[in-house]
Amino acid sequence: MPQLYRILTYFMAFCIPPFLIASISAISTMNQIMMPHTPEPVEIQSEQGVSEFEKEKDSLDRLNAVILTSRAGTQVSEFLISYSVLSESGLFNVHVVSDQTDPIPLTGGLSVYPELGFDEVPKADLIVIPSLLDTQEAALLNYLRTTIDVTPLIVTLGEGIQILGEMGFLTDFAVTSHPLSIDSFQSQFKQLKFQPGYLWLEDRNLISSSGVASSLPAQFAAIAHLFGWDQVNSIFKKQTSYLMNLKTPEPSPLIKSLDSFELTHLFLRAAFLWEKQAYGIYLYPGVSEIGLAALTDLLPRTLAHRTVHVAEQRQPVLTRHGLRLLPSIAVENSPTLDLMLVPHGPQKTKTHAYYLPLQSSPKTTEFLNETNTPVKSFQNQPETLAYEHSLDFIARTEGQRVSQMISQLVIYPQWEGETQATPLRVSLFSLILRAIAIGLVGLLIAFTFERRMRRRKAYDTVGQIGTT
Repeated sequence: MPQLYRILTYFMAFCIPPFLIASISAISTMNQIMMPHTPEPVEIQSEQGVSEFEKEKDSLDRLNAVILTSRAGTQVSEFLISYSVLSESGLFNVHVVSDQTDPIPLTGGLSVYPELGFDEVPKADLIVIPSLLDTQEAALLNYLRTTIDVTPLIVTLGEGIQILGEMGFLTDFAVTSHPLSIDSFQSQFKQLKFQPGYLWLEDRNLISSSGVASSLPAQFAAIAHLFGWDQVNSIFKKQTSYLMNLKTPEPSPLIKSLDSFELTHLFLRAAFLWEKQAYGIYLYPGVSEIGLAALTDLLPRTLAHRTVHVAEQRQPVLTRHGLRLLPSIAVENSPTLDLMLVPHGPQKTKTHAYYLPLQSSPKTTEFLNETNTPVKSFQNQPETLAYEHSLDFIARTEGQRVSQMISQLVIYPQWEGETQATPLRVSLFSLILRAIAIGLVGLLIAFTFERRMRRRKAYDTVGQIGTT
């Protein structure tokens, strides 16, 4: 029995330290990298880009599209893609709705200013529900209760279907959701018929999607539902042929959850990949919403980068379609960065024949020169391929395997891999070795403790013999 107890003690000494460190490190990494954080308030003194990128005024000739948000956080890709596509179409007055006027967080560290409160929203022709971190907000629920039955079209993205499932409004609708959530939702909401493997699915006045990057074809489908596919083809001629051949959704074996090996790999990266790189994502007037979403959403998922959204000053920045975003920090207060990333954006504007946002930003230029921070710019590349470009970048910096796992997580199955991809920057084997090393330290501590206890016991025994 004592021998069995000793073996069990050493086993626990080997297993418990790496497990505890892994759990704490993984939770800390996920909270810092993935979870939205309430933005610090800022006194608005100016808005960057008003003269060139101010949002168009509402028109009675356009339909009203409402994008819902949550004070706790909203999925960044689903939100920004929806806003970009619907605005670019020119067919909608697009409204970002919340029950507060202060900036609200998006996943990945961005913050956005809502445009309207729930009591100010015009009658909606289209309601978009991205994945929301809080599905129990009273104002949000009240709005849906009064509008869902009279709205011509509802679009849910990823886990956005959750709030409709919880409210119990829909019965016998065929729907889809993110592969990591669909099994759980199927057991929770038995009144819905969940169909895995679809980018998007249409049933009556509801379009649901797998979310994240698949929000792009889902919004094409929404426009087609209201205006027809010919209109979609006419407006979005520059989109890839892959996205334009989606008139009839079909299940794909590529849209699936990560297997246990891939999930374990990501857990080990979150737990034992301690050398995080600091990347700045530069917010500038006219920045592409889709390009910004790709970098903001994909880079943190490598679990190797800490991203911060930097701007010339910490004041609202207007995107290409007039959305007001709040950067995390002004460039003069930025921490040391390993790389500054410039998202996709326009090559020219109303006042610039050739638009160079960094050269138009003296404080940013000074910061880059003083700190010798390298710059990677996506600005002049087509924004329709923003997710492809970001996955290629990750493949070249973190490895093909990591990029492939992320393409599955963000539902971008058409990514075929990067020919110039590098091996894993930090291999799975090295991560396992780190866990083993921590376990061996636990064994050494247990062995040292046991040895000291034996010596003390021996000294006590000798002392008792000497006394007698």
